Amino acid sequence: PDLVESLYTAFIHKYLTKESTLGLSDEAINDVMWAYNKQASLLMDSFQFEQTIELYEKALKIKPDHVVILGNYGNALSDRAKLKEDDDLFNKAFEQYEKALKIKPDHDVFGNYGCALSDLAKLKEDEDLFNKAFELYGKALKIQPDHADHLGNYGTALSDLAKLKKDEGLFNKAFDQYKKALKIKPDNVNIL
Repeated sequence: PDLVESLYTAFIHKYLTKESTLGLSDEAINDVMWAYNKQASLLMDSFQFEQTIELYEKALKIKPDHVVILGNYGNALSDRAKLKEDDDLFNKAFEQYEKALKIKPDHDVFGNYGCALSDLAKLKEDEDLFNKAFELYGKALKIQPDHADHLGNYGTALSDLAKLKKDEGLFNKAFDQYKKALKIKPDNVNIL
């Protein structure tokens, strides 16, 4: 990983600004974004949230409409918001998801957006936020009906609201989502 990380770092340092990418083809700029995303993922895996966020912000200065960067930036902000229990960071994450969806309305951002909303809903104990998250999971599952993680996360959000409301019907809905997810990934430890 150290060698891989240093290669991404070296590549990224060649393209620090939008001006440094002038003259590159769209495909080459996409490769630059891929390197930024990979480097940010490595940082995220080692819980270096501030550096991860800075890297995504640099990437977006080069290509502000890159859907994958926007979505993963939203994920990083959401993960940080969850740890810090910070509404402002959640809202900043939501902004990134919204930007990505304006560019590509059928993108897989819906599932991650739903997770972020359900995390905030759980923190705030807010049924309206849970319902908004459920809508997003529904949209994600229309695009990818066999996405086990979305099904499992939807189940978890339903279960969280069921606990809050002490509602057996919501638990049963959660079980249904988990069962659907297990048909796709029967050995998934998180879903089990």
